[in-house]
Amino acid sequence: MPTREKTNIRQIISYNVVTVTPETPTTEAISIMAKARISCVVVAEGKKPLGIFTERDIVKEASRDYSFGKRLICELMSSPLVTIPDDLSICQAYDLMFTNRIRHQVIVDSDMNIVGVMTQSDLINLLSLEYFAGLGKIEQLMTTGVVTVAAEITIRDALISMADKKISCVVVTDGQVPVGILTERDIVRIVTDLADLKNVPIRNVMSTPVQTMVLGTTVHEAVMIMKQQRMRRIVVVDQSGRIKGIITQSDIVKGLEAKYIESLFFLD
Repeated sequence: MPTREKTNIRQIISYNVVTVTPETPTTEAISIMAKARISCVVVAEGKKPLGIFTERDIVKEASRDYSFGKRLICELMSSPLVTIPDDLSICQAYDLMFTNRIRHQVIVDSDMNIVGVMTQSDLINLLSLEYFAGLGKIEQLMTTGVVTVAAEITIRDALISMADKKISCVVVTDGQVPVGILTERDIVRIVTDLADLKNVPIRNVMSTPVQTMVLGTTVHEAVMIMKQQRMRRIVVVDQSGRIKGIITQSDIVKGLEAKYIESLFFLD
């Protein structure tokens, strides 16, 4: 019989890591993220990672009404940094990502030099659609406690909700019908373009129309749409269009149980 080996994380990580120095102004780092449409930058000295600055960090700081001004990225980065070695299997990396509740894993070699970054999107994009066929309906995995807001609230009030609850988005509703969404990715763009977040209503900056799926849709179909549209979340509605939940890449990763993941990554 042929030898069977676990797939190494080097096969799926992003090698084009965007790094900045500790002395980089935070506004410059945010501008880099906005232009490149990336979810994080790694703060490093040479090839040695020191910290990471993510979309969620931007939401947290903006919700506090702090001015990024001339503050340096080293003041706001998440540190100490959790890194993982590049000789792990995807199953082992998945387990660490799930256990530590970390969405961005910085991968290092034996000399602790940066090799790449792995995200939940990398994990999902690796798998063929067939692997999601056994995950059932979206209502089995979706998050039901969706935070909804009115279109009239200010951006800062929305940010406070996102930061307090550590969530990646708020859904704007008219009654119970979703009419817009504000995500962490939107916030990166907004704080780059707008100086005043206290007086601008969320309706001015929300993304619309909202990508929705009806209860009863399969996870397989949801993943297909996410891959095609390059999105990380889909709002779930009933037959009348009323919001019932949201399914995210995080929900789907949680649905891939460890034993199931392990069985997927044994290759001949």
